[in-house]
Amino acid sequence: MDLAQVSRLLEALPANFAVGLPDGQWLGTAEAAAVVSVVFRNEQAVARLAEAPSLLRFAEAFVGGEIDVRGDFLAAVTAAYATDALGGPGAAGEALPRPPDEDAIGFHYDRSSAFFALFLDARLTYTCAYYRAPDVSLDEAQAAKLDLVCRKLRLAPGERLLDVGCGWGALTARAAERYGAQVSA
Repeated sequence: MDLAQVSRLLEALPANFAVGLPDGQWLGTAEAAAVVSVVFRNEQAVARLAEAPSLLRFAEAFVGGEIDVRGDFLAAVTAAYATDALGGPGAAGEALPRPPDEDAIGFHYDRSSAFFALFLDARLTYTCAYYRAPDVSLDEAQAAKLDLVCRKLRLAPGERLLDVGCGWGALTARAAERYGAQVSA
């Protein structure tokens, strides 16, 4: 493991980050004072991320259980995305993308759950349903869709699932309850 590469990567992150290495060494802010701590479980994950930093490698390491994120997970991803630390926008001084129009977002999403209950299933699943037969109810078809996704992911007890922006949590609940997955949303 090249500590110089890890240190360069850490320098691009905000000052309130801590990185725990597999040998117990801490870099950056002291863990107790950090808003976010990223803890590596093995040297291969450190080497892969330090060698070619990317949001994809970070996500793969997290989902694969090679890193743990303690504290504000959203802050970790947001900071990495906003800097060039993981190859996100802002790299090499390029302008960050303009935020979406808040009024347009509000028009589509700032509605009550009662509104969405008019056309979604009881779990408020925000995806297409999987009808295995014409007489299946919407609730049954949505449950079948969630199961199909979990089977395609080959979820097994103890595996980790990161659900980002997929509605009201129906997938995370199904994956945890029925497949024993550890979920983060």
